[in-house]
Amino acid sequence: MEIIKLNYANQWPIVHACSDKNYSQYIEDILVRCEPKALQAGAFNLLKNSILKAAETYNADYIIHLEADTWLMNQAFIEKYIELLSKNPHAIIASSSWSFDKSEKWKKSGRILKNLAYLITRLTKKAGLDWHIGWKKSIASQFFIVKNTREFRDLISTIPEPSSDEYLEKYLFSKITQRFGRKSIIWMREREPVHPKNRDFCDAMELFSQHFPSNKLNKSSLLGKKEVLESYPLLKTGAYMEKLLTSDNLEYYNLGAKRI
Repeated sequence: MEIIKLNYANQWPIVHACSDKNYSQYIEDILVRCEPKALQAGAFNLLKNSILKAAETYNADYIIHLEADTWLMNQAFIEKYIELLSKNPHAIIASSSWSFDKSEKWKKSGRILKNLAYLITRLTKKAGLDWHIGWKKSIASQFFIVKNTREFRDLISTIPEPSSDEYLEKYLFSKITQRFGRKSIIWMREREPVHPKNRDFCDAMELFSQHFPSNKLNKSSLLGKKEVLESYPLLKTGAYMEKLLTSDNLEYYNLGAKRI
């Protein structure tokens, strides 16, 4: 929230849906309290309630959904896709998929046929073929931009929560395409495929969505959140950004989360 509120040139209100009963409102414009639920249902519940509250409160043409660990450092990237949505009358949502490159596993499988499939992908990728990409029928539920239309609000308010064995990324794709068709999605190609190389970092989007506070904590070569902030020295910092930058002990940050 400090990245958005203190650094985005165009000021946008923040509607924050939260299921942590111990959380106190900070600099968000509206705090929506939600009941804790299981992973898939809980993520959908937060998404649903924040979108509907934003739509009810603000007469906005577009709503941007971000999960808490997803930092977008450049507002211009978001504005680029808002413009693309505005020019396409069929489009409802802009997002990447939640796709992955299957050839990464084929390379390491040790099985002759899969090793051969990997070698073939090295040629077919250059030809623009994407048969090696899995989970193309999905939407990255951590970050998307949606037109604030009555039809989309009706959809998000009436579809049931996903079950425990459903993935929200596939669930949203299914419901949106069933209602609006595939032309309703503008794909953020900069991040495709998401896994494994663009999940935690996507340079083209200036997106950082890893969970861990610092690479010094887990002795990783990957940037942690602290190192991300350090790589943007011109950012205006708030209290929590400063705490992350200056604290010697970062165990407090995202306590209990996977560190790499």
